[in-house]
Parts: sequence; structure tokens; C-alpha cells
Amino acid sequence: MSKLFKLKKWLTLHEAIEHISTTLSEPITEADIFRLALDKHLILSVNLLNGSPAYLGKMVGLEDIEFELITKVLGEPLEKPFELPSKGEIHVSEDRYTRIDRSTFRYIGDVWDLTLIGSEAIDLEFFYQQLTSGLEVTSEGFEGVFVEKDGVVAQLLTDFDDNEFQKGSKAYCKNMEASIDPQNTSNEEIEKIRQEYKKERIKYLDYRKDITREDLHFPSGGLDEHDYVFVIRTSELNRFLRAIDDESLNAVNKPTAAPFKFAEQITNTIAWQELYKLTEKALEEFPSWKQTQSRPGNIPKSRIDDWLMETLVVTKREAETIKKIIIEIFNL
Repeated sequence: MSKLFKLKKWLTLHEAIEHISTTLSEPITEADIFRLALDKHLILSVNLLNGSPAYLGKMVGLEDIEFELITKVLGEPLEKPFELPSKGEIHVSEDRYTRIDRSTFRYIGDVWDLTLIGSEAIDLEFFYQQLTSGLEVTSEGFEGVFVEKDGVVAQLLTDFDDNEFQKGSKAYCKNMEASIDPQNTSNEEIEKIRQEYKKERIKYLDYRKDITREDLHFPSGGLDEHDYVFVIRTSELNRFLRAIDDESLNAVNKPTAAPFKFAEQITNTIAWQELYKLTEKALEEFPSWKQTQSRPGNIPKSRIDDWLMETLVVTKREAETIKKIIIEIFNL
């Protein structure tokens, strides 16, 4: 082991791969690293190069959770009522929960470990499949992206100004400009388009003045909404190599690195509760909105997306999910 290696707190994936291959005297690939992380043998981290807004929280035990009984869904009584954590804690493992405090809005940076309890697990599976099978992972996560460091769990956030579906946002205006085809659009039409999204921009910036910093953000849909690089802590790499010959290799994970997705966990997540409230609101308002359309009996599905994103201020992913529920309930 080189002296320089001992001084490094973390390694890039390329450096880590080279070191593991040399130590084990066998080749290892980037896909192997992703698989080892997904199977909870190795803790993968991210270096948030330009920082990220986040809510902070911590892991708590079952004894710290208060539950409330849910007896109705969309106003209809349930045949089998169920319980949800009263403060929106997210179920991680049998007796562990993540509690996010929304009053702890912070900007975080440097190196944080992936917990694999949120959308970061989907991202990692996507990267693995792209390198091995070439297939795309189409699963979507609504919990957000969660990272951890020194016992603190952070839920990464994205500014609505970076949401291309938010009218007047920076990303929205950028997309509008990119959509202009100068070859098939007159100068007059181009100017009209630009004036239109500039008006939306001014309107949106005025709206932001009266909004709290926390409310200007929403849970990130994936790691790609942040500037990051994958890294592995040197201490974690040494632990992994020591554990290679250990019969207890399957039990080397941190408590937070629990299985990503189980059916019984869905209703225990903040994401499920928030999506439920948004869906309930959409179902209540949809009939009235439908009657304002020129063709109530044949509304374009894309128009429903636009209405949901504008009315509920949700992301494209959330709008797609809520739209599917609306289509099924109203037999569209």
C-alpha cells in the first residue's frame, strides 16, 4: 500500500477499481462496484461537488415512532385500516426508520454515503444495467434521494427553478429557447415565443419573492439533479477488503443500508403520504376542471399532465402517476 494511498480520505471509482484489482489479483469492473453496493457488500459514496440543498434528519428506532390509524382513503372507509407514522418517518428496516426534519433546511457538500433507501438505489440499478444488459430501468421513486454522514441523514432537494415543467423557471425558459426551429419559424413567431416565456419568467420571479427558501425546493427525483461523482471512502475500501475472507460478509452493512423496496413499506413513506394528498386534491378538482375544457369527453392526456403540474406544482413523474389514477377512476 503506497504512502499516498494512506493519506487519501476517499478514492475515485477508477482508483478504487485499480486498488481492489491489484490487492485481490483479479480484474474488477465499474459494474462490479455498483453490484457490490446494491447487494450491500460495499458502501458507495458521492462527492457533492457544488453542494446541494437538503433537509436533515436521523435514524430512529421503532420505540421512537408514534402511529396514527388510517381508516379512510379518498373519503371511503377501508375494510382493513392500517397505521402510518404520524410524523412521516420512512420505514427502512424491521425496526429502523428515517426521520426527516423539514425545519433543518441546509446546503450540504463534500462526501456523503448512499443509503440506498430512496431513488439513489434506482439510479444505481440503472447504471449497473446499462453497463451489463444495456436495458433501461424504468422504475420511479417518490421518496427522494437520501445520503448519510456521521449519523446524519439528508434528503436532497431540487430548486423549482431547475424544474423544466415549472412555468417561468430557468429550466422552462431554456427548454422553450431550445425548442425554437429557426429554419421553419419566422422571426416574428420566434420573437413572440421569446416574449411569452419572458413574461412567464417575470411572473415566476415575482412569485418567488413571497415564498420561503424551503418552499422553493422539492425532493430530488434522482442523483442526476445534482453535480456529483461516485467515490469510495478509503476506510470503507479497507473494511471491504478485510471482509472479503470473512464468512460474515453478508452482514457488513451499516444499519441504514436496508433493502430498498418492500411492498409493506410503501404506506410508511413520506412520499406515499404526500402523493396521497396530492392525488386526493386532484380527484376532487378534476370533474370541475374537466367541464371547462372544449371537449370534456375527449381530453388529450398531455393536457391532464399540464393541468396537474400547474395546479399541484408537481414534477413530471408525479403528474404521470396521478394521471394514471385519474384515468382509471374516471374511465378516461
